[in-house]
Amino acid sequence: MEELIIKFRKSSGNVKKGENKLEVKGDYVSLQDQKEAAMVINFKAPEEEIMRISQFFSGPTDLEPIYMDLDNTGEVEYYFRGTTTPQEEGDIYKYSVTLQLRRSNI
Repeated sequence: MEELIIKFRKSSGNVKKGENKLEVKGDYVSLQDQKEAAMVINFKAPEEEIMRISQFFSGPTDLEPIYMDLDNTGEVEYYFRGTTTPQEEGDIYKYSVTLQLRRSNI
């Protein structure tokens, strides 16, 4: 059985260095719907993985487009709304990102 992969792409970042793309194992991700087409993406993973994820999401500005693809089902455009600070929970770290669905997608 293949592992679920969630891909993120932002419009900023250096394409040649791959700074505009991020792939995360589905085991590390849980999605939480919020009101007004917002979504909180909760990451729970080892420190090295959380640092890689938080570095990717440290660059976007508020309302910058972020594209998310759940297991190759096609990219959906969201707006970046913010993040939390990575928090240690034993040998696992937690980190959250808030995205808002672009109005034309609703």
